[in-house]
Amino acid sequence: MGLDLKKSYSDASEEISAIKTVKESSKADKKLKKDKIKDPTSNTKAEKKQITSDEDKKSLGEKIKDLRSSEESPIEKLLLIFTQTDDAEETDDSEDSNENVKEKRKQKKSKKQKRKNRSSLDRMSRIFLTTCVNTKERILKIIIQEILYAIGCSQDQSYGNFALTNTPIYVKIKNIDFFNILKNSPDDELTKYSYEDSATTNGSLFLSGTPYSMNRQLYTRTLSPNSFFQEYGEYYKGASGNEIFDIQYEQINNEQYFKITLKPQANNQDTVTNFLEDYYRSIDLFNLDNLINNILSKLFNTTNFELQIPEEELTVIEKFFSIIKRLMGICTDNPKIEVSGNAKIAEDDSLSDDFFTVSGIELRQIEDRVNNIQNGLVTFDGCDSVLLPINVLAVTKLQKQIISENKSEKKIDNLLNGLAGLSKDPNWSGSIDVLNLNILDFIFREMIIDLPTNLLKTILSPKFMLGFMTMFKAIKTVASNTFNEYYDGLLDFLKKFKKVVFGIAKKIVTIFIEELFKEIKKNIKLLVQDILLDIATEQQKKYYEMYSSIVYSLLQLNQLFTDFANCKNVIDEILKLLNLSVAKLNIGLPQFVLAGAAQLGGVSDTRAFANTIKNLQKAGLPTGANADGSPNLMNIALKGLIQGQNTENNKNGKAEMFIPPLTMTPAGITLPSKGVGKAY
Repeated sequence: MGLDLKKSYSDASEEISAIKTVKESSKADKKLKKDKIKDPTSNTKAEKKQITSDEDKKSLGEKIKDLRSSEESPIEKLLLIFTQTDDAEETDDSEDSNENVKEKRKQKKSKKQKRKNRSSLDRMSRIFLTTCVNTKERILKIIIQEILYAIGCSQDQSYGNFALTNTPIYVKIKNIDFFNILKNSPDDELTKYSYEDSATTNGSLFLSGTPYSMNRQLYTRTLSPNSFFQEYGEYYKGASGNEIFDIQYEQINNEQYFKITLKPQANNQDTVTNFLEDYYRSIDLFNLDNLINNILSKLFNTTNFELQIPEEELTVIEKFFSIIKRLMGICTDNPKIEVSGNAKIAEDDSLSDDFFTVSGIELRQIEDRVNNIQNGLVTFDGCDSVLLPINVLAVTKLQKQIISENKSEKKIDNLLNGLAGLSKDPNWSGSIDVLNLNILDFIFREMIIDLPTNLLKTILSPKFMLGFMTMFKAIKTVASNTFNEYYDGLLDFLKKFKKVVFGIAKKIVTIFIEELFKEIKKNIKLLVQDILLDIATEQQKKYYEMYSSIVYSLLQLNQLFTDFANCKNVIDEILKLLNLSVAKLNIGLPQFVLAGAAQLGGVSDTRAFANTIKNLQKAGLPTGANADGSPNLMNIALKGLIQGQNTENNKNGKAEMFIPPLTMTPAGITLPSKGVGKAY
């Protein structure tokens, strides 16, 4: 299973579509029979109404699939599967007499009713944003491990030579301020959302639960010739309370630098690991307000438009997104790769410098996006032909509402509700109404797909890069050449430090794939539960509880071995969840396999019907409900045909077998032997 990854994604999508059609047809079949009992002479709705195009009946997932023709990332493909599994209709339990079964279905309906008012993409947006908040500690551990890996040092590596000799380390500001945050004031209405909410007023004192506003401090340093110590009378303190460095702004040969002077640590505590832990835990590597600012900036380009960012700078940012998205789309199909914060992802040997060069097609797409930004226009992936005007005032108002809330849950609520409001912009209605587009779904989808990249962009702020480059230079640079720069700007950093970039990016996207898989699994359980019920009912309804508990207990055990960094592993798990059959037919089976046939459940009308539906869909035949909502009579006819054939076989079928002479052992026991025959 899953030898061809692209085929595996397709197989999963086909399985889901077939299962949903089986459920819909089963529901329609029960209703028709019920109506027929009430009025045997009545005609069906399908005979009374004209059939119209099936196009309007397509789900969001199907529409998105039609609109996109380019290669998609793992998150995009899994998101499509999520939307397919998330919109299944409830089944009618009025025909079932078993009270336990009805109670189970009522419980399932209650769970789905709680989600009913939110679309699939709204729910997944909320899950992804909440994941960012809840995985900060995990991401911090990932970052420290990847930095140690990139520097090429052990956890006990010392930087003591620089600290003991008071030798300063010079870090060029443009090489840690990739997105030019420090060029703009934290008090400016447009740019303040790139900074922490407020400045730390008490020097470097780190209060429990109150991270130091380091980006704001770095901006303050650029305005003063004084060092941190000269300003506050103390050195910068880490989370432990120990003084770890002094920092000062200097301009040398028309270049801007931060001069960092590391402070000696007692008891041999001057290790790279201790510094990274002490420094990064004293700041907030990323907060929700900064992340949301980057999300809105990517979606609507308001800040870039208002600040009139030069074309060259915009091009660099767009290239960054293209390259990181490409990095995050790499499947590390090595089953030994771990996803814990302590794991290391080996650098992919295929990541040559060419990998970090955008292609001609990508460059043209980037030029189009930059042109749209400069002209105050925005478009969304999937409806690229629709150009919409940017509403700067509405986006700025939304940002103020978000930043005014203290609780993360409220901030996320405000963002999602605000996006719903922005999607109804009166200036957009003329364009989107003509094409009958639900623009909010496209906004949510783009936000979900770009969220891992936006999270990485949020992390790569000056305060993160300051800690990384300070330690990198302390270990890699000789004291006489601390001005040495190892890269020139953002794109060169991605290329020169691909180990750390790839490691962090891949592990971040793995976190989101894991969350997406969890939700798909929940949806598939709800989706398949009804099919399992029908299969059990065909055998004996009282066995339903046993079937469901055994199947999902095994699936739960299976998840323990799922590697979410491995694309094939993830999609194979989804295919296992969707596989309704106990075994597949083969020819010439060995005897030990034949002995296991006693465990098979026998032929199932429902499984046979599901397989038939899947084949019809592959052939391009319409299997969904009619455009007017009436049931597809072809499905009901096929189900009746399958049931009729199986009923005849159950009543009158027989098998005649030829058993060859058996071999007798000296112990008087016969050896097993295969028999052959005919069933008719």
